[in-house]
Order: sequence, then structure tokens, then C-alpha cells
Amino acid sequence: MIDTNRIMVFSKTYCPYSAGAKKLLKSYTNDFKVLEVDLEEDGDNIKKVLTRITNGHSTYPSIFFNGESIGGKDKLQAMEDRAELKSRLESLGVSMVQ
Repeated sequence: MIDTNRIMVFSKTYCPYSAGAKKLLKSYTNDFKVLEVDLEEDGDNIKKVLTRITNGHSTYPSIFFNGESIGGKDKLQAMEDRAELKSRLESLGVSMVQ
């Protein structure tokens, strides 16, 4: 899923940080994939794999742009605060909301 989606979000349905990240992304695009890890039978294994491939990022959400881990909600918010998020999303080639 990480390799086949320009924006991939691993989330938990009850996590306020996950909700905030999805809301921020939706303010720019609906062109992203979300996997609600707490609804998956192998959620513990997913977390182990994510922690390994992100060099230790073990919290949710775990966000990927074009296969690259960008971190979680705090990193996404930092991009927004620096006015970089919109241009970064545009550079991914995702459909932007009007």
C-alpha cells in the first residue's frame, strides 16, 4: 500500500492525532489512502513493520508521501505551519480540492 499510493496514512479510528492529520490532508485533497490499523486483525504486526521501516516512528498516524515516511501529525502540521504542505501535495500529483 505504501508503494501504490502517493499518500498513505496508517491511522487508528480513536486517535485524535490521526483524526487531525486526516482533517488537515482533506483540507487539500481527498486523494489519499487510509488504513485504520485498529480495525485490522494483524494490527500488531503492522505496527512492528511500520516501526522498522520508519526507523523507530511507532505512533499513529504514520504518513507516507510517495513511499517516503514523513512522520506523523506533528511533521504534517509543521509543513503546514511553514506553508509547505500545499506545494508538497501538488508536487505529488494528487487531485487537489477547490
